Amino acid sequence: MNVITLDTISLVRLPMAYDTALSHARGHLEAEGFTILGELDFRALLRDRTGEDVGPYATLEVWNPELAARAIRADPKVGVFLPAGVAVYADGNSGSYIAALRPSAAIALTGNPILEAIGAEVEARLYRAVENLAVEGNDRGGSPGSLRNLTGDL
Repeated sequence: MNVITLDTISLVRLPMAYDTALSHARGHLEAEGFTILGELDFRALLRDRTGEDVGPYATLEVWNPELAARAIRADPKVGVFLPAGVAVYADGNSGSYIAALRPSAAIALTGNPILEAIGAEVEARLYRAVENLAVEGNDRGGSPGSLRNLTGDL
């Protein structure tokens, strides 16, 4: 698996259908201690409000309650960064993408070393979940999942 570290976004392309990727993303996030607080179906929301079909696209709102409690005790303003969002969307070629903002990039804005340490732990867990999805995609007979970090538009 090719890992490139840049600044703000972690992204992996999975050689699996959107519904499968979304289901497996839930499982891998939960295995890393995340609770899924909500799921937004952007395809349905945008179709209802604009008539536009953006294809299969959802975001999962995830958090780890223990880490969130530690962060809020350290600085109550950190709530603007909670929960973390993980996007899952189809690529149009029988595959899918999983994308997430790197928590360390957002938390660095606070300048609080306690929050930065918590953000690094959250990021490590998110990264493992996404990396395990990429490995699983490879094990399912597809081309290797490609995990990379991006600074530009997805």
